[in-house]
Amino acid sequence: MEEESSSRIMSDDEFMKLVKLAQTKSDVEAMNTIFQYFDQDIKRLSKLLRMPKEDAIQSMKTQPLELIMKKNKKPFIEKLFLELYRKQLI
Repeated sequence: MEEESSSRIMSDDEFMKLVKLAQTKSDVEAMNTIFQYFDQDIKRLSKLLRMPKEDAIQSMKTQPLELIMKKNKKPFIEKLFLELYRKQLI
């Protein structure tokens, strides 16, 4: 259990660097790293939603992707993602 949580540790700077790469360069690898970071949480939370598990997972991945790709609201999105990341809500 401890190994799993320690492998999920990421600094704020690292996280925001990934968000910026995904925003500015549409970096698929950066987006995948973000999804992998939250994969355990997404799967756990998908069980709580009243919809098929696959649909819940897809929805929880689509919403952050849409937020990240909205480049025109970049400062707001960066603050939002950083706050959610700090609270471990996504």
